[in-house]
Amino acid sequence: MSPANKDVVATVDSLDWKYVQDELPDDQTTCLIATDFDGSDEVEIAYCAGDVWLYPSGEAVTIPVYAWAYAPSKPAKKGGR
Repeated sequence: MSPANKDVVATVDSLDWKYVQDELPDDQTTCLIATDFDGSDEVEIAYCAGDVWLYPSGEAVTIPVYAWAYAPSKPAKKGGR
């Protein structure tokens, strides 16, 4: 581990990605979404409201979402507080 990363408290090795044609998350659940824009795969944060994906700002996601995963929990504050 490099000195710059000595305070890393956790890593995410894998996520349970789900395809949108198979399953959608519960409404208002924050997720990571995988999008395909002109052949460039991107991962972003969003939530689903019915069958519409929205960014945290409330703006609609207008590019195709092909998969999603539950967002990992945030870590405890440094020092466990």
